[in-house]
Amino acid sequence: MPRYFLLYFFGFWVPSFVLMPAIWPFLEKSTRKAFWITFLGLCLPTSLVVEYVYLWADVWNFSEAWDPLIGWTLFGAPVEEFFFWLGACGVIMLLYLAFDLLDRRFFRRVPHA
Repeated sequence: MPRYFLLYFFGFWVPSFVLMPAIWPFLEKSTRKAFWITFLGLCLPTSLVVEYVYLWADVWNFSEAWDPLIGWTLFGAPVEEFFFWLGACGVIMLLYLAFDLLDRRFFRRVPHA
C-alpha cells in the first residue's frame, strides 16, 4: 500500500479541495490572484529546485521496505515528493486565508488583550 502517497493525498490535497470552494467566494479578487501567483510562481519552482537539489546532494533517499512508492516519477524523483511539497504549500496558504476570513468576520470587533 502506498502509505506515503495516501498520507499526503488525504492530509494535504483533500483538505485543500474542501477549503478552496468554501473560502474562494469570500476572497477579494486581488487575494485570489496573489494566491495563484504565490503558488505557481513561488511554491512550484521552489519545490522543483529544492527536490532535485536534495536528491542530487543525497540528503534523502526512498526506502520501499516499509513504504512502497506508486512508481510514477518526474525526471527521476518520485511523484509523492511533489504531492508533499505542493500539497503542503497549498493547504497552509488556504488555512491562512480561512483563518484570516474568520478573524475578520468574527474577532476583529472584539478588542484583543
